[in-house]
Parts: sequence; structure tokens; C-alpha cells
Amino acid sequence: MRLKSLEVPMNKIGTKESELRYVLKPVKAGTIGDKEVINFCQTLTQVPRAYLKASLESILQAIGHYLTLGYSVKFEELGTFYTTVDSNAVLDVADAGMTQLKNIYIRFRPSTDLSDTVRSADIDLEGVYKIVDFEKKIYEKVNPSTYIDDGNSGSGSDSGNNSGGGSGSDTGGGDLVG
Repeated sequence: MRLKSLEVPMNKIGTKESELRYVLKPVKAGTIGDKEVINFCQTLTQVPRAYLKASLESILQAIGHYLTLGYSVKFEELGTFYTTVDSNAVLDVADAGMTQLKNIYIRFRPSTDLSDTVRSADIDLEGVYKIVDFEKKIYEKVNPSTYIDDGNSGSGSDSGNNSGGGSGSDTGGGDLVG
């Protein structure tokens, strides 16, 4: 797993002010689709792809079926799927009902086994990035040892800007506001 340290604005507790802090964020490598997962499983197990695809579709239908009936669905080595709702609070019982409902969400809580697998992965730090333009998600890679050696927070850049929107792992994320 690859991580990078990004400078992000974070709200000061008890105020509306924000200050810049460095936080670790995972480097997103992309998205793997069901075809890639099925091919991976087929390579490991030698079970035909058609059987794996049919099994996956059946499992997804079963999860949806049981969630709509109000059950949580637990896979011992994977985790638990469950539902939550977002609703408006009302003062009067006469106003209570379906009109309160905003949205229904499907949640997932990973198992201890899955969490341990991810946590025990080899971890590399890709680099430390300072904000150049937060709105445009442009960051500048900096050398963190410069900060440690001289204590200055404004020096030490060692490469050009990395802007969002392109491919690669140096782009800023959309979830940076802390």
C-alpha cells in the first residue's frame, strides 16, 4: 500500500478558522472491476469464470434481498453489510412517517481478518506534498527532511507541481478538507 502526506486545511476545534496540517492519505491506484476480480479468482482456484460470475451475481442478489428484509449479512472472513437511514426529526407524532425519510444507505463493516490483511500490507511513503492551489488541487512535492533539519515550513521544494485531473498518483484528492 502506498501513502502520501498532504498539506490540508483543518478546522481548529471550537472555531471557524482553519490551519494547514500534514495528514497521510492513501495513494489511489485506480478501481478494479468485477471482471478483474473474477479473473483473479479463476487464476487462484481454476473454477470456470462463468461459475464465478454466476456465483458473484447470486451472492449480490442475496445480500440485497436480506438487507431489504431488515437483516444484516455477515461473511465471517469478509465482513458485515447492514443498512442505515437518514431522516428528518419531527416534533409531532402526526408528522412522523415516510415523509421523514431522506435516504437509505448500505454500510459495510470489515471483518477482523480483512482489516488485519490490509493493515499488515507493506507500506511505502510516496512523498510529502504542500498546497500550491487548494481549489485546483495543485500540490508541490517537498523534501520533509528540510523541515526537520532547519525547522522552516516554507522551504524545501524539490520538484514541480502535480495537478489533479491527470493520471498518476501525484494528484490531489477531493476529500482533503478535514
